[in-house]
Amino acid sequence: MKCGVNLITQKSERKEKVIKSRGSDSALNESHWKNWRFAVSKFVILNSSEYFWLEVSRMIKNINDPRLPESRINDLKNEFLLEVTEPNLEFISRALSSKDHERTKWHSNLLNGFSLPSSILKDGFNKILGYHIDSLNKYCADTGKEISRFKDDTEKDLVFGVYSRFSDQVKDIVYEGNLVDINCISDFALARDNVAGVLRNFSVEVHNRFHDYKKSYEIITEAVECAASTYLKQRFEKDVEAVRRSLVTAEAHKEQAPTSKGAKDILKSIPWWVWVIGFFVVTSLFSNNNSTKSSSSYTPLTSYKSSGSASLSALKTRIMALKSSVENKEAQLKDLAAQIKSKESEMASLKSSIESVESQYKYSTYGVPSDVEADYNV
Repeated sequence: MKCGVNLITQKSERKEKVIKSRGSDSALNESHWKNWRFAVSKFVILNSSEYFWLEVSRMIKNINDPRLPESRINDLKNEFLLEVTEPNLEFISRALSSKDHERTKWHSNLLNGFSLPSSILKDGFNKILGYHIDSLNKYCADTGKEISRFKDDTEKDLVFGVYSRFSDQVKDIVYEGNLVDINCISDFALARDNVAGVLRNFSVEVHNRFHDYKKSYEIITEAVECAASTYLKQRFEKDVEAVRRSLVTAEAHKEQAPTSKGAKDILKSIPWWVWVIGFFVVTSLFSNNNSTKSSSSYTPLTSYKSSGSASLSALKTRIMALKSSVENKEAQLKDLAAQIKSKESEMASLKSSIESVESQYKYSTYGVPSDVEADYNV
């Protein structure tokens, strides 16, 4: 039977034939694929038939060859389907090497579509994806060390640069591995979990160190998509919800930002020379808020901090408190503007009085008036 390659019983001869026929799978048409699917399905049925293996055992006894002991039957059963699937495994390996993702899908979907024992597929996929598994584990280990070396004063651009490099390193490898190990049964699934763990650590750093909740949300979502195990996906989905709450809180704070339109109009009406006085007053009003913000500092983290775990009721209370504080500051600004206007009126009145006094002594440099001099002569 021929389905793109010769099916030869002797392993060495068959393997040599496969090597010589490299590239032949690129010319297979739908008829070849149909025949090969039929053949593999029949082999799977034979492998599960006890009568078939009893007949094989009977034939081995009849041969009575010391080179073919009866115990060999177990080895034959274990290797039977592996021999059948090896042509497709070889095609997958070559397709990955040549970056032909379309052909990789063809052969992978064919194998994953049969009821093959998971041990057969696991061994085959581990062999094909050996380079991919080792590469992911190496990148995860190296990047994990870089994350552990982040200091309190590490700049945001450096952290984002390490994340960007790691993401670029694993992106294509994860994509290719997913084309092969569709059902996550090989060691490649464990490597994917390692990648997801590193991405989660980046999300924590960005969330707690820089409070960039939007970017943190993007990274933790990427980690969920990369995770292979159900347990890890469920665990990271809780982290997604925590970061989402932090993002909602941050957006709510932006909407409740201080300095309303009325307060802006008041500030515009104040003359420039009044800011000398107003600067010190306004500074004293906001000094408490500034001191609170400057007192926060980063500490080593293993999880998301309080901003992501606050309840909705606590967030609403905080928003109302900020709104009340803004209203109080606006009222104080209005009082300050009224006081400044009052001082302006007093200064205008004082200026008028000064001008009146100056006008009374306008002629003081030209001598004493005659009526005053007459009084002295008396």
